Amino acid sequence: MQCNGHNFFVTDNLYEALHRLRAISDCRLIWIDQICINQHDLQERSQQASIMRDIYSKTELVNAWLGVTDSPESARVVDMITTMAAGSWPRTMRIDEPLDDEELQSLGLPPQYSPTYMALSNMLDLAYFSRV
Repeated sequence: MQCNGHNFFVTDNLYEALHRLRAISDCRLIWIDQICINQHDLQERSQQASIMRDIYSKTELVNAWLGVTDSPESARVVDMITTMAAGSWPRTMRIDEPLDDEELQSLGLPPQYSPTYMALSNMLDLAYFSRV
């Protein structure tokens, strides 16, 4: 990859993300930690990590690239997460007391054994979430 006349290596995952983002817009300013932070310099990485909150708080939009998927359930997973984030599910819901299908449906969520939950589990297994 080349940036400002300099060649450098990027991971396949970042290359794919940039390729997809490029198709969305003609011109945009993008800050990418893998490019903007010297990943081989532990001191620089530590310094940059300490100002990440500042960096992200000044952004208009944050894109988190999770990877490429062929799963038709992916859109349903995003819809489900959006529904949950909107606060339409009980804040006091306990993980050891799962909701039945009727309760899930009343919250706009798929039934217990929907393929959407397996797709969610697969999504949470992606490398992105192992960094968090």
